[in-house]
Amino acid sequence: FRRKAIIVGAGKAGQTIAEVLRERGPSHLVLGFVDDDPSRQGTTVEKLPVMGRAAELERLVATSGATDVIFAVSHDASADLITQLMRCFERGIRVVSMPSLYEQVTGRIPVEHIGSRWMAALPLDREPRTFFLVAKRVSDVLISAVGLVVLAPFIPLIALAIKLDSRGPVFYRPERLG
Repeated sequence: FRRKAIIVGAGKAGQTIAEVLRERGPSHLVLGFVDDDPSRQGTTVEKLPVMGRAAELERLVATSGATDVIFAVSHDASADLITQLMRCFERGIRVVSMPSLYEQVTGRIPVEHIGSRWMAALPLDREPRTFFLVAKRVSDVLISAVGLVVLAPFIPLIALAIKLDSRGPVFYRPERLG
């Protein structure tokens, strides 16, 4: 049940989330980093490999079997990086910002990694709601069926009480205009 993650950005923010996930996040297995800094290519950061450049993100996600992409870039993201993130998102990969995942894991907000770029803290992740919607529908039908079975014997008695108490039909249908 562990989620496999690639961190975009091997800088301070990326290193911080990698360390937090190693110490407190048993639900995530960090596979490595993606970073455009030429000096980081082919090296290791926080004992994790720098797997490639941002332009290769979609391919790296597909070949590594990653389920999550953690966006930990503190500077302005290039149009190519945004395109790669959107392609991953469209393929069903969970794309989450470093500040929101950090808050989820630790219960604290990483103010030093947000700074004036508070937009980076806005969630970009999309949790699949299929299970929730199916479970809700099943519970709605089951509760309704139980309620109908329990109340069914009383329906004729209620209809009789209404008929004896009031003039007119049991089911009131008002006339509507419009």
